This record gives sequence, C-alpha cells and structure tokens, in this order.
Amino acid sequence: MNDQWTSVTVLFQPTPTKSLQSTTTTNDYVILSVLEDVRTGLEVWKAGDTAGGWSLLPMEENAVTIGESLRFGNVNRDSAVDNRVFLWRDGYLVPDTLELCDAGSLAVTEPLKAKPAMFAAEDLCVDQHFCNSSDGTKIPYFFMRKKDIVLDGTNPTLLDAYGGFEISMLPGYAAGVGAAWLEQGGVKVIANI
Repeated sequence: MNDQWTSVTVLFQPTPTKSLQSTTTTNDYVILSVLEDVRTGLEVWKAGDTAGGWSLLPMEENAVTIGESLRFGNVNRDSAVDNRVFLWRDGYLVPDTLELCDAGSLAVTEPLKAKPAMFAAEDLCVDQHFCNSSDGTKIPYFFMRKKDIVLDGTNPTLLDAYGGFEISMLPGYAAGVGAAWLEQGGVKVIANI
C-alpha cells in the first residue's frame, strides 16, 4: 500500500466494551459478529461498485434477541460463489438451531434443523442489566425469569459469575436450568465479570 491509507475503510474498531467475535465473507458482504457488553450484535458491510467502497447496512436495533448468540458459516467452500450463509442460533431460551439465509437479508431465514426444546420457554424472558463494581466498572448481567414474576426480592435465585482470562459466559441453552429452575419460578442470573 506504500503507506497510502486514505482509501482504506475501517470495518471494525474495538472499544473497551466491544470486541470482534467472528467474521464471515460472501460474494458481496462481510458479516461481523460483535460482542458489546457480552451481547451479540451484527454489522453487515456491502461491497461497493468501486474497489474499497464499502457501506454499512442498517440493522434493526434489536436484530439479535437478548440472551441469544448467532454464528455464521459459508454454504460454499468458495465464499465468492454467492451470498448464502448458514446461521447457527443458540441462547438461554433457544436450543441450537441451523438456518439458511442470504447475507443481504439476515432477518429472512429458512430453518433447516434444530435440537428439540427441553422446556417451555414461551412464558420466560431474558433481560440484560448492569451494576457497578466497587471501582465503578459497569458489570453486565443476564437476568432470566418468568415474564409475570413479581420482583419483590423473595424469588429464589441462582447466580453464576465468570470473566477469567477475559472470557465471558456467552448465552447457551441449558435444559436443566430451564426445566428444573426457570419453569418452576426460579430466577437465574449470569454476571459477566
């Protein structure tokens, strides 16, 4: 490049709370799976007509449900063949699911296969909140519960916390927690320290 960086487009730049989880490329798109405060987000860049011309596609504010992770993989060995990608969906309330979609419209997917649900998730929800540590650092945590539960401080609660080696506990399906705890009215909290 002979130190000529003026025509370079930065597709991702980390922040103290935002990191790049993975990238997937297709013929016309680059899909970035981004973690911000341990919540999965997506950034999709479309190649322009000129070399180096990239445009960031608008994404819905809540394109990825709280407590859910998305991973992508190419359908073809050669990513330049087309724009189709496999989408793997997993989350606290969603068992592993494999879907097919076009990188240009990730909201429209074709379900291919899924692990069976091991508990009824329709009456459950996941929220994300933050608390401050003693040094003022904002700690994100996921809060799983029944939707209609009364939050009066008497709810039985399981608390997990992890963050060693700069690795957080990402959302994942746990049949035992769902069936034996959440369905019975318990609360589950996962703090990402």
